[in-house]
Amino acid sequence: MATLHFINISALMYVMANTFSKLISNLNNAYIAVLMTSPMLVLEVFLMGFMYENKRAIRIITVEPIVAFALSFSLGNDCNSRP
Repeated sequence: MATLHFINISALMYVMANTFSKLISNLNNAYIAVLMTSPMLVLEVFLMGFMYENKRAIRIITVEPIVAFALSFSLGNDCNSRP
């Protein structure tokens, strides 16, 4: 599910480009896609956690996006601060 969210958000970021030549793909786009995907996964677990019987899986599914969010936030800010 996380992969589908990531692909969907990555594609939606380019919706406003009217020509293929105006698409600019860089690492910041990947960081932004992870920043938007991570909260969706955490919300998904909180809203539909009753569907999972394995509590350990719920913890893993919740902790991984939080870690990915923190890493993406720190790496994305590091890229923007470089000259």
